[in-house]
Amino acid sequence: MTFTESIKACFHKYAVFSGRASRSELWWFVLFTLIFDFIPFVNIVASFVFFLPNLAVACRRLHDRGKSGWWLLVPNVCLLIFYFVIYAGNHTLDLYGDFMFLVFIITVTVTIWLLVEIMLPGKPGSNKYGNNPLRSVRTCPNCKAVCWDGDAFCPKCGFDIRSVQKGMFCPSCNHLCSTEDSFCPKCGTSLLKK
Repeated sequence: MTFTESIKACFHKYAVFSGRASRSELWWFVLFTLIFDFIPFVNIVASFVFFLPNLAVACRRLHDRGKSGWWLLVPNVCLLIFYFVIYAGNHTLDLYGDFMFLVFIITVTVTIWLLVEIMLPGKPGSNKYGNNPLRSVRTCPNCKAVCWDGDAFCPKCGFDIRSVQKGMFCPSCNHLCSTEDSFCPKCGTSLLKK
């Protein structure tokens, strides 16, 4: 995915947390959002505008790895606990320092794990979150529905897509013919190339 395709896809899926996203979709969009961090006053507005699409694309990226997007909440919840304990907590407790250290370790560990997961390539094939975003799309010769390369059957009509490789389709009636056929057995159209 290119830089502009990534930006278009992330804004098109502004708050879509379902499906999968490739590494290029995530990292090009992160680069795009980082550009606004260096512009004074714009960075404040941009941080609010880009928060939801950044979170959505990171969630879809974890889905590409086969992980739940809910993992993104763990470091954020830990940070909220950290801030709550600092500002509203009782600092005279004996366990205060140990608790804060534990929250800090959990936050850092999960954040590093999430970064590693996001950087690794996606799982091949389909998973419970959807089809691989790097697979190419083709059209079903029977019903013209969108199918993925590698699919055995069309998801709409159930046509055996693998049979396309075993023969050729008649240009008139779209009937599957054998590679040895000179004429379509259904309508009689010549299959010989002119």
